[in-house]
Amino acid sequence: KVTLKGTVKVSGLAVSDAAGKPLLGVETLVAELADVRPLEQVVHLASLEITAPTLRAARNRAGHLNLDFGKSKSEPVATKNIASPSASTRASGQKLSKPVTPAKPWNLALDRLTVHRGGLSWTDDSVQPQGQVALAQLELQASALHWPLTAAPYTFEASAEMPVRGKSARLSAKGEGAESSTAVHASIGDLDLGVAAPYVAQFLLPGVAGVLDAELDLRAQGEVLQLAVPRLAVRDFALKGPKEWTVAVAAAATNAERAANEMPGFKLLEVSDVQLDLVARTGSVGKVALRAPSATVHRDAQGQWMFQRWLRTATPAAQQPATQSTGDDAPLKAEAVTKPQAPWQVALGELAIADGALKLDDRSFARAARLEVSALHLQLKGATLDGTKPAPLTLSARLKSGRAEPGKLSYRGTVMWAPVALQGSVDATDLPVHGVTPYFADQLNIAILRADASYKGQVRYAAGADGAQVQLQGDAS
Repeated sequence: KVTLKGTVKVSGLAVSDAAGKPLLGVETLVAELADVRPLEQVVHLASLEITAPTLRAARNRAGHLNLDFGKSKSEPVATKNIASPSASTRASGQKLSKPVTPAKPWNLALDRLTVHRGGLSWTDDSVQPQGQVALAQLELQASALHWPLTAAPYTFEASAEMPVRGKSARLSAKGEGAESSTAVHASIGDLDLGVAAPYVAQFLLPGVAGVLDAELDLRAQGEVLQLAVPRLAVRDFALKGPKEWTVAVAAAATNAERAANEMPGFKLLEVSDVQLDLVARTGSVGKVALRAPSATVHRDAQGQWMFQRWLRTATPAAQQPATQSTGDDAPLKAEAVTKPQAPWQVALGELAIADGALKLDDRSFARAARLEVSALHLQLKGATLDGTKPAPLTLSARLKSGRAEPGKLSYRGTVMWAPVALQGSVDATDLPVHGVTPYFADQLNIAILRADASYKGQVRYAAGADGAQVQLQGDAS
């Protein structure tokens, strides 16, 4: 029997990766041993205090992590054939198999864990431009830690800063857990979305700008996994075109090129009171509020929409030759059949859009279709993600085409989208129909230079298998 008690202190700890580059550095590590019995595989520490730990994680261009300490595939591994022990035999010739005793697991317990001034850096060369993420001023306090987990709860609290472009985001988390349950509350403040730019650049040419604030609650109980988002907000969001687009816009003077390079954005997006069951794929969203969204829908003379220019062309994956099985090979395994998951069922309490602006600039026709929507306000209540039930909708906007004065549009009624159907009252004044006449000009034998349409009354529209049904009852001019 061996029992260890006392204090162990390590200073200036440095660990290198398999390539000899710095991986982990620790200024000081102090462990207070309460009851350590190595022969019985029992480790009980009264406290563990780690000061200024720094972890440098990296991934190279081939996708290999420096945290992988296993042997590389190219490294030869010596093998040795060892004869298996023979089993004892009875006099009758029957073999007796010796029972295999499973290895005893280690029992670990830590009363108090403290981490001061921790740091983490992540460098990713597998994406271009290079991905870089860093955490600084990491503080962690945890108590009553056990492995294997027991019914006794453990608690933890952590905070850190993430420097991005000269500013620092605030990250924090706290929670508790036990053998069969875990509860975590996390918050994010002032996180610059530009930190994800290298990964977004693999799919989109435009960059992403904006600031994220969020609060998250994760709860696991047995097989139940629930996520709650009390509040999530994205401020000053915008897509930013590459430099070559900016130069092209600056050098060009035509409205078409300006419209083709106008990027969408919004002032504020707030999502509140979200409750999701990640296993049952059900949930609810209390409110989604979008303020001052703006976007330009543009199509050039060749029929290409602006978002088609945003997508980065994917490089076809190298085709690997199929291997054929020979008589000495093991039979090929059948591919696992993935059971289709049930669709998400999410209820939306309210969707609100304020001060929206939208521009349509379609130059695929001989005469361009142009329409500007401003002062867009929308409120949708009691909707579901599948859209199979009518939901109350109110909408108002101003519409303009060319130099004419903008018209007004308002709608109050219901809407659904599976199938598409709406029913309510419409009040429209001087809507610029001439802005969208190119879409139905081929069905007319006249050229409409200008037409301001007005309507006040009831509207019912329903899309069915036999076509759309429209009912109007009101006054039009």
